[in-house]
Amino acid sequence: TVNVDFNTGISTNEANEGEWFTVQPNPSNGIFQLRPSTTGKEPLRISVRNALGQEVLAPFTVAGQRSIDMDLSDVAAGAYYLLATRNGEQQVIKIMVQR
Repeated sequence: TVNVDFNTGISTNEANEGEWFTVQPNPSNGIFQLRPSTTGKEPLRISVRNALGQEVLAPFTVAGQRSIDMDLSDVAAGAYYLLATRNGEQQVIKIMVQR
């Protein structure tokens, strides 16, 4: 697993402490893999939105440590935001679709 902090450009091989999940590869052609971290036991509710806040992928729930494939191959190239909600808290990761 390689994570890149878009603010610093620094990459790491594992999820940072406190992160609920990782997404790879990022950027991608539209096929992403979401991997929950080992820090949380509660399910994550995931949604993906465009820059206007519109949902581009139907919301779904991830529980346990199982990786999930997300197919965004039918959306336009650009930046999207993966929102994860757990117990009233939210984490957001910017994902990039490239062609």
